[in-house]
Amino acid sequence: MRSSTDAENKPTRRPLGWSLGRWAWMGLALLAGLSCGQTQPQEMTELARVFRVVARDSNVRYAETIKALPRQYEADVAALRDRFQQLGDLDGVLAAVNELKRYQAAMAGERDPFELAPEMPPDAIVAKPPELRRMQEQYRGRFVDATMQRKRDITDLAGKYVKNLQKVQSDLTRAGRFDEAVAVKRESERLQQALQDDTLMRLVEGMIAELAVERTAGRESPPAPGGETTEDGVPIYGTVPDWAKWKYMGASRFARERTQLNHANIPEELQVRYIEKTGRGNFSGRCTVDSVMVGFALARWFGKALVWRVDDTRTLNATFVLTSRHLSAGEDHGPSVQLAVLANGVPLRSINVNLQAAETTLRLVKDPNSARAALMWPRGSITETFELPATGEIGVLLGVTVRNPGELCDTSFVIQ
Repeated sequence: MRSSTDAENKPTRRPLGWSLGRWAWMGLALLAGLSCGQTQPQEMTELARVFRVVARDSNVRYAETIKALPRQYEADVAALRDRFQQLGDLDGVLAAVNELKRYQAAMAGERDPFELAPEMPPDAIVAKPPELRRMQEQYRGRFVDATMQRKRDITDLAGKYVKNLQKVQSDLTRAGRFDEAVAVKRESERLQQALQDDTLMRLVEGMIAELAVERTAGRESPPAPGGETTEDGVPIYGTVPDWAKWKYMGASRFARERTQLNHANIPEELQVRYIEKTGRGNFSGRCTVDSVMVGFALARWFGKALVWRVDDTRTLNATFVLTSRHLSAGEDHGPSVQLAVLANGVPLRSINVNLQAAETTLRLVKDPNSARAALMWPRGSITETFELPATGEIGVLLGVTVRNPGELCDTSFVIQ
């Protein structure tokens, strides 16, 4: 039987939502205890909300990473089997076939939630062929890498959160708001203790669960963009999101086909409002045009697009949350959103999503260790990866379009 210490120190892959109810109530009890003693200041409330949202995003990235690993492993082993067959290696073919059967049975069976990769236990690692053994070891290694990366991300985030809390504590003390300063101090000490005891991941699970409870109750609101006081939020001490470092270049008439901007034939469809300081905006209007020749091709999707110039590609990290009052009726109906990365004004990679849900989330992520980046639509399980060029101007485009005359659009968005 595993002790609680063993379970804490061993990387585990648990289903999303594992023990959320338990940790949610523990987290809410902590908040209730806090409210009985000290007043929780608004500055701390905002910091806590941002921390939980970013931590939740880290969990989403982790889930997206490990979700793709089983499918990729099966494809890799199948390709290895085919290669052995081409080489006339019967032992290799049989080993690959047996591994596929074993793996698929393990994936379908009961799984130990305390194991990182229960479908690949140590006794399943073969001695030969060496090519298959490497694949098995790499499979386990990818789970370990993803788990360790998530832990590093959360630890780094918690360190920044503590520093921000300490700044708030000092400001409240100078302002004579001592009860509120004590409340902030307790939150800071709780995080510091978790960092020292290596119980941070368990604590953060509870904090994310609090966020889920608030969302279910309709109390969650989007995080403020940070950096300065805005109409939509309070100061986030010492934080500047990556998107805020981009240079906003303006809004343009937009045709979704081939990501075309400001061509003379693009009609004036939709209106767009954007508040640069807060990262919030709205696309609205009614479709009035059926189709138009733009250049040498017929285009049907028209609207507006916002463009940013990215001087430092390390800042290519953002989440775009779109909320739509009017929904798309299907693939050939608007409204639709396009998120694209541009290289010297030409689309490097893009994704198009019909706005068929009240809320749509798109993500742009840069690999910190390479020139790779990805555009993602988590709900649709779409991930488009690409390599950034070594030279040239990089841009980001967010466009919303409509297609059929009479279609309505009222889509708000916030960049996080």
